[in-house]
Amino acid sequence: MQRSLVGSEMCIRDSSGDANATLEASVSGQSKSSYNVCGFTFMLRGSETYIMNGEASAFTVFEQGKIKTDNIELRYYPVSGNDVTFTDIALKYRDYLEKDEGVTGSGLTDPSLYINLYGGVEKQKSILGFPITMKTEITGFEQAKEIVEELKNCGADNMVLTYDNWTNAGIAGKVDYKAKPAGVLGGKSAFEEFTDYLKGNNISLYPAVNNKGFISGQGYFTFTKTTTRVSGSYSRLLTYDRAYGVQSTFYDPVSLLSPSAFDDIYSDLTENYSEKGLTGVSLGDMTSALYGDYGKNTLSRDDTMAILEGNYEKVKNGVGSILADTANAYSFSSVDHITNVPMSSSEFDIFDEDVPFYQVAMHGLKPYSTEAVNGSADYKTLMLKALATGSNFNYDMLYKETNELKDTVYDIYFYANYKYWTEAAARGYELSGKVLGGTASERITGYETNGDVITTSYENGTVTKINISTGEINVNGTVYMLDDFLGEGALNN
Repeated sequence: MQRSLVGSEMCIRDSSGDANATLEASVSGQSKSSYNVCGFTFMLRGSETYIMNGEASAFTVFEQGKIKTDNIELRYYPVSGNDVTFTDIALKYRDYLEKDEGVTGSGLTDPSLYINLYGGVEKQKSILGFPITMKTEITGFEQAKEIVEELKNCGADNMVLTYDNWTNAGIAGKVDYKAKPAGVLGGKSAFEEFTDYLKGNNISLYPAVNNKGFISGQGYFTFTKTTTRVSGSYSRLLTYDRAYGVQSTFYDPVSLLSPSAFDDIYSDLTENYSEKGLTGVSLGDMTSALYGDYGKNTLSRDDTMAILEGNYEKVKNGVGSILADTANAYSFSSVDHITNVPMSSSEFDIFDEDVPFYQVAMHGLKPYSTEAVNGSADYKTLMLKALATGSNFNYDMLYKETNELKDTVYDIYFYANYKYWTEAAARGYELSGKVLGGTASERITGYETNGDVITTSYENGTVTKINISTGEINVNGTVYMLDDFLGEGALNN
């Protein structure tokens, strides 16, 4: 889609039936039109296409029963002017979020450093010559405290932490709601010591649960709580070999949890987190994943969205704060932090230029972070684009040497050993404070690109000019260079 917009434009929002909406877009000439075109289509009845063994042709089946979506509604918000930009449209959408959806600002003024910690993982080990799958410590509670202390000693005093796989259920891939610290990571006393340290230093902790995929256990079993596809088969989450494009034989498939279980799970989670004195939780994929259950539960995507919205409020009221690992619009009013917001598109040929619509719409409403800086193949460009879009920096960190991750689901974090990243993360945090300090609660009022230079204007008068090619950062006339803030860690190796 081309970036430039001229004349009178529209900001369109599908306000009813949006759980079943798909955005369709095409550039001029692609749809027998000289205009760039975009609009919504609605899937009123779910379908699934599959090939049966021994058959050459594909079969398509459709959702049975009456249509579940009661209403379809589109709202149009005119945006007038002779030089309308995507920023104007993003701000119009922001107005809608504030006035119609009740999305409120965080009140924060300065950047935070977002850190993802990874607790335990299952790994196959040889015991007396027999292969045994065992829970293995990657970042224990005492080790997590050590990482945070080192970051703080390097100058990072405003941190937001997520902690994945910190319970036995989380490590094993079972439904996770009991808030019981894993013994292999240090157990209850070590976890309490860690959380007391964080509270004493005003560091926010969001222990993570991700109850999208699961295996049997914790009172939830695959033969009763797995989502049923339109075809009537169970829905499984499969892992594929990227090199060959076939299903991996190393990782076992897991089941997709039925939305019919959400009410019980999040009620129990809220009660258990509250009893443990925890004041934050990360819900993993469940702030951006939306799906139906087409078996006996007959839950549509609309039903699932309503169930999730109700449970967000339940968790927020009972626990206190929710961190979203990416967030779709239906969760905006409930979440307090959003992580892993992409800085670029897929870069398919249809796109002329990437524009940060999401960031412009959300800046000043909810603090958001980048994807992991240390996981990026082009970290410098990521950091510069983050500063240009008012994004906080985000880092993955774990304690054990990365050779411990071999043949586990954590092998994708081969880059994340904390020893190489604490100084770099703290220096990046220092830079973000100099560039974005005082702007966290402000609207972005302008975003313009001129070659490699991105100029961003904020409502309080702050103007940043970021040169993507040279790394020069100009903030109201004060100049910094990115290379001066990279530290001596892995970023410069």
